[in-house]
Amino acid sequence: MSVLEQMRSGSDSTGMQFMMALVVLSFVGWYAMPTGDMTNVVAEVNGEKIMGTEWGRLYRQTERRQEVMRGGTLSDQEQKLLGETVKQTLADQAVLLQQADRLGIFVSDTEVAWQIFKDPSFQDQDGEFSEDLFERTLKYGQYTRDDFEGRLRDDIVRRRLMSLISMGATVSSADVERTYRDAETKINLSYVRVRPSVFRDDVTLSDDERAAWLVENEAEAREVYDTDLTRVYSHPRQVQLSMIRLTETPDGPAIDELKASLTQLREQLVEGADFAAMAREHSKDSTATNGGDLGMRAEQQLMSEVLGAIEGLEDGGLSRVITVDGTEARLYKVVQRKAAYVDAFEDVRDDIVTQIVREERLPELAAAFAESEVLAAWARDGEAPSELLEGKSLAVLQTGSIGLGGSFGYSAPPEDMLAAAADAEPGSVLADVYEKDGEYWVGALDTRSEPDMGAFEDKREMLTEQTLAMKRQALWQSWVDDAKANADIRIY
Repeated sequence: MSVLEQMRSGSDSTGMQFMMALVVLSFVGWYAMPTGDMTNVVAEVNGEKIMGTEWGRLYRQTERRQEVMRGGTLSDQEQKLLGETVKQTLADQAVLLQQADRLGIFVSDTEVAWQIFKDPSFQDQDGEFSEDLFERTLKYGQYTRDDFEGRLRDDIVRRRLMSLISMGATVSSADVERTYRDAETKINLSYVRVRPSVFRDDVTLSDDERAAWLVENEAEAREVYDTDLTRVYSHPRQVQLSMIRLTETPDGPAIDELKASLTQLREQLVEGADFAAMAREHSKDSTATNGGDLGMRAEQQLMSEVLGAIEGLEDGGLSRVITVDGTEARLYKVVQRKAAYVDAFEDVRDDIVTQIVREERLPELAAAFAESEVLAAWARDGEAPSELLEGKSLAVLQTGSIGLGGSFGYSAPPEDMLAAAADAEPGSVLADVYEKDGEYWVGALDTRSEPDMGAFEDKREMLTEQTLAMKRQALWQSWVDDAKANADIRIY
């Protein structure tokens, strides 16, 4: 019987538990692998650097998952948004890990390895740990052992931190009753959400106005340039690619056949066939209608398989046929490469000035429009000013029947708007403009139904648990927001 089998069959005994601990402790170090060169810094949190290698790995993993879900590649705009989101995610995680370290939260190698050992995702049909399943997970996620174990350790640390902070939440009988009233008091609001961005075209600067602004504020413009130099104005090496992508389907050819078919297409391309025409006819990617054009992309955003396939190719060169995730065959054409470059301050100065002035004026314009025009007209006439709203591409929306406790998410009304609706007369326009996430809400209470307090006692125990969970979540989120606000976070 192997050591592993002995451990599994005898793990209930004290001796075997001790032996398991020793073996599990060593598991984390079995397959240590280097994580690659650290080339550039994408963010800093309290002086701790987040490297481009870490950002690139998480970006590619996230991009691949999204592409699999949608069955096609991301657009240029989606790539840029994803890139910034990944940077912010890594920075937020770094804040929490630093706080956990400050509080002395520690996860041992034994705990990490034990978590892997008992994870159902890595167990075979007999419930035994499968090295093969684990290896396949690492390969699919583009993890080394060190990467995977490090991320798992960080996840455990964050969960412990959340548990520790959330323990401070308590609930009273009044809290529980308030939760019930808020959930069971149903309201329906008509509302308009005024976004500052709709006034973008209203803020224009003449050359003379921009020059006058620079006389007094050029230092501010230079500060914006210096702050955003790495993130916005420094452009890494880029490559424009076109792609033909064939994918396995339940009733279609297997990957070996797809690879052979794509190899034949490549031979036709070498002989002079048009790549765009071939992509439109054969590619199973959303870019097929554009002749397979993927647009210009930073090299660090590309998967390692793609980088390897196009390495050394000149403009117009064809890659070898590669497979991705064992289900796709891909062929790339290098359309053009662009060297790294930096925008000079003089070249972007006018755009920076316009950006600064707009950021200053847009919220003021939105707030004034919401109060002096929308709210004033709605209160005066008893109905929303539809023509006025249409002129700004705005519309009256309805919440539908919701509780006074609102709902989580971007579309939930501001809390002070809901509080006003609790006391307002149905059919009346709410008296104020309410701000949330930089947008300005104006609304009217259509209907309100009161709760059945007779049913409260039957639900008290369940509501107590729900209220405590809500308070724990709110306490945790407030703590996280404070930690991030007090951290020195720099996104490049």
